[in-house]
Amino acid sequence: MPIQFQSFVVLGIVLLLARFVKRGSDTLQKFFIPSSLVAGIGGLILGPQILNTIPAEITNIWATLPKHLITVVFAGLFLGKIIPSRKEIWKQGAPMLAFGNVLAWGQYVVGI
Repeated sequence: MPIQFQSFVVLGIVLLLARFVKRGSDTLQKFFIPSSLVAGIGGLILGPQILNTIPAEITNIWATLPKHLITVVFAGLFLGKIIPSRKEIWKQGAPMLAFGNVLAWGQYVVGI
């Protein structure tokens, strides 16, 4: 079995265990601690940093995942949102554009 597949299986198991730990803990539910945070702490404890239960080869593959997974998050961020008209975009964006230009040119002039 390829190491990449094993790393995803271990990641899924860690997330699943964290979900069960969160469901069993009233404190974690009370303070709205996400399962992913519990899984991250559990993965850190089980990983090569502390207990060395999860091999370093697997965590090295995990290190490459955030740059790819954050793309998925931002790609799906505005799905289902209605795109406003150009007039509405300009109405909301023009003051920000003007303010940004004032700040940028102000720094340029003060810098001279």
